[in-house]
Amino acid sequence: AEYMGHLASFMSHGRAVFSIVVLIAVTAALLPAPATALHGSGSAVVKDVVFSLLEEPFGLLRGGQLSVRLSTGGNVPDLYFLACSAAEISYINSNFNSALALCDAIETVSCTVNAPVANGSLSVEAEAPRKDVYYLLLANCDMRTVDLRFSYELMNPNGEQLPYGQIPLPRAFVALSIAWAFVLTLWALNALRFFYVHIRLHRLLGASGAVKACSALAAAWYWASLSRQGTVPLSQSVVYKVAALCARVLGVAVLLLVSHGYCVTLASLDAQLVRMVLVTLAAVAAVSAGSLFLGGYFLFFVLVVYVLLFRHVFGAIIGTFRTLQRQLRTVAAGGIDPQTSPIARKLALMESAQGSVIVWIFGVVAANVVGTFFWAELAWIGTIGSETADLLLFVVLAWLYRLRDFSRYEVSSPEPRALWPESSDDSDHDAAPGDAAAFDAVLVAARNVDVQLPMPAAEGLRPWQPGMALPNNPGFSLVDPVARGGLAVALFPLASASLEDQRRLRDSRSSLFALAEIASVNKG
Repeated sequence: AEYMGHLASFMSHGRAVFSIVVLIAVTAALLPAPATALHGSGSAVVKDVVFSLLEEPFGLLRGGQLSVRLSTGGNVPDLYFLACSAAEISYINSNFNSALALCDAIETVSCTVNAPVANGSLSVEAEAPRKDVYYLLLANCDMRTVDLRFSYELMNPNGEQLPYGQIPLPRAFVALSIAWAFVLTLWALNALRFFYVHIRLHRLLGASGAVKACSALAAAWYWASLSRQGTVPLSQSVVYKVAALCARVLGVAVLLLVSHGYCVTLASLDAQLVRMVLVTLAAVAAVSAGSLFLGGYFLFFVLVVYVLLFRHVFGAIIGTFRTLQRQLRTVAAGGIDPQTSPIARKLALMESAQGSVIVWIFGVVAANVVGTFFWAELAWIGTIGSETADLLLFVVLAWLYRLRDFSRYEVSSPEPRALWPESSDDSDHDAAPGDAAAFDAVLVAARNVDVQLPMPAAEGLRPWQPGMALPNNPGFSLVDPVARGGLAVALFPLASASLEDQRRLRDSRSSLFALAEIASVNKG
């Protein structure tokens, strides 16, 4: 109860901080990365005093090559081409307080290349004297309008087409692909060992991991092609981005279902929850596709969707915690020590899942912050750090939700279950008639549960044993009272009746008649 109080306080008072953290994570992930594999050409109408040929500087190792060709169609006085390292740009900024001041001393400016564009054209090749990021600039000191046509090529030693901050990416994605293959092999062995246990969330988790592995392979192929050729065919780029999009959508689906307690407190999803999940996945797919294929134009929509998504995920986890707390109190009211029941283990499972999601979010934030602010040396950190965080989150969830002989999941059978199923160790919700009948009678008297009260002491309570009845997820429950000391009423159906039986009963009759019918079944 104390843990739940602190958690609820954090959620109510820390939403602003949480929203800021998510904003930082998404913003850092979507900030433009340094240019990759620069082979470019184009034209521009230059009106500014200083014009950049590159959208982002390019990282060259010592001995890296740059080649630039410029044409203005006629002689333009006081037009200079500059190829400057970041260190040289820093010196210029500290010694010249304006572009006009730079132009006054343009011939004395120390850059790797400082050459006038004489007679309307220039062709220059140079070698990087040091490891740094380089800018390609045009100084239009006469401030005329210049019709510029240009082409450029930058390459690192040994034919490496990537900037030095991204050179590790191809090998890193190959290593991630191998790691995913190993983890998925363990997942498959677990699934084969317990082939007779059918848990939908376990299957969805495996599908998510498989798609993520395919995405890592596509990324390794994509970055290897960029490294060798400097460009990739459109079809290969589409495959890489579509694989990344599918992996992201499936990952969000797993987060949503885990947060709502699917296969832990929910045996199946009602129509409203299914619609919510589908709408959320559609929104995530839309903004993710926009950011992958169109770039930063979708930044605002991505921010809005992901902030709302993560707030919903943690709100749903809190709701699942409250459901389990109510079930624990109901078990205690039935004379059974709740801490020995599978419900306590379910609560521990959800706490671990919540902790892993929190660590994952902050891991992604840290990786993207490092990759953004130290991108010259560590441009690959943001990408590989995020991918590694995804892998570790999958490992934790796959371990928590692994199949076992005695499952802590809420098992949903395709056929309606009998009111008194045979006792079995395959489900936490099987009940033996001998113990369950007395327990159900106590549950009838314990329907009104004061959630403000502390958990009953374990003294005098029987330890739970396989075969004893457990409460199903409440058919519905009123919200917790705002005023201290009020009552929150949680209505628990017959402990051994399946959720399918309860749902059919509610749908076919009015709520009041359905409650009377359930009560009569218990009384009988």
